[in-house]
Amino acid sequence: MFRVYRVGPVQIQMRARTVEQQHTFGRREISDDSATLATGLPIRIEKDVGIGASTFLWGGLILIAQSFWPILFDRAATVDILFHSGGTIFGLALLVLLPVIYLLTRNPGELEITSQGIRVTTAKSGRWFYAWSDIEGAEATSKGTKLLLKGRSDEQNVYNFIPDGFGIESAELDSIITDGVKKFGAKSSGQRTVAPGDDLSSALMRSAKTLLRFYGAMLGAALIALLVWQGWNCMRSLELQKNGRTINATVIRTYTSSCSKRGCSIGVEYAFTPEPAPGRPRTEYRGYQYIAGSRSLNDPDLVYARTYGIVPIIYDVRKPTTSILNFHNQIARDPVAFMFESLAIFGGILAIVAVLFLATLIPIVLQARKAAADSA
Repeated sequence: MFRVYRVGPVQIQMRARTVEQQHTFGRREISDDSATLATGLPIRIEKDVGIGASTFLWGGLILIAQSFWPILFDRAATVDILFHSGGTIFGLALLVLLPVIYLLTRNPGELEITSQGIRVTTAKSGRWFYAWSDIEGAEATSKGTKLLLKGRSDEQNVYNFIPDGFGIESAELDSIITDGVKKFGAKSSGQRTVAPGDDLSSALMRSAKTLLRFYGAMLGAALIALLVWQGWNCMRSLELQKNGRTINATVIRTYTSSCSKRGCSIGVEYAFTPEPAPGRPRTEYRGYQYIAGSRSLNDPDLVYARTYGIVPIIYDVRKPTTSILNFHNQIARDPVAFMFESLAIFGGILAIVAVLFLATLIPIVLQARKAAADSA
């Protein structure tokens, strides 16, 4: 008879025990005496051992809260944050990006400990079995509990581990393994050990492919976002060069838009009345643009706007709702050249990240090739 325990997405299955034999251990019902655990086998746990959904949820909420925190102190800032800043776009981007990252890192797994041995299954690494007679001991690592198998090198044992994501504390798992080895290690289970570290070349290549998929997706998403952002700015500037008209607009107010760890962004709301088309009434339009950061209160553009109450702008005569600030006649610069300069700067940052990634990936691939050649 087995009793099944569920804690959220975790399922633990153990032989039924009396109440006197059990107590709560970190939200999981475990035998009071670790020495009796082996007699209560099997233990079965099902859980996603990747980065938990709650981690992404709280991380996203914290990042969004940093951008939207002025709303807590000034309800009037709600409209500015939602409609007159990049905070909303940032929040929407996170809502799209975080689920994608979660799906990429999701790794459903199952841990089963029986009198035959330990079975570890995950979607990303595969299905592995460790017979008690082949287990020499266990060692806690940053990624989980490493199983030390007899006749395997340290390099091979690196890949023979039980991920932390199953939720059992390392000390608790080590106790279970030690007890299992003592009780069942002396006799053969009849099942052969199938360990990832036994085929070192394949294990190394799996690690390389996992890194490549994850970081490739992240760098690709960042590059696409950068291209879309810079391309849109370039097209807008070209249109304003072609159909734009410069004018001084009246400053209505400056306001705090979105915030981050580096401070808040200061925006300016301005009003202007373009020359109407023949037979049309004069209409006032409003614009909202970033002008400076909260750490740059002495920024010349911000000081000018607050001192004189005007800002130079350029607007599209065909569509006056499109306008931007035009300090120092910045519209005159070549939008295409500026786009490539910006891409070079941000692309350089991405290139540094890519180089660091390759510096990690290439040794793994070379090591895999060496292992394959040695086994041949």
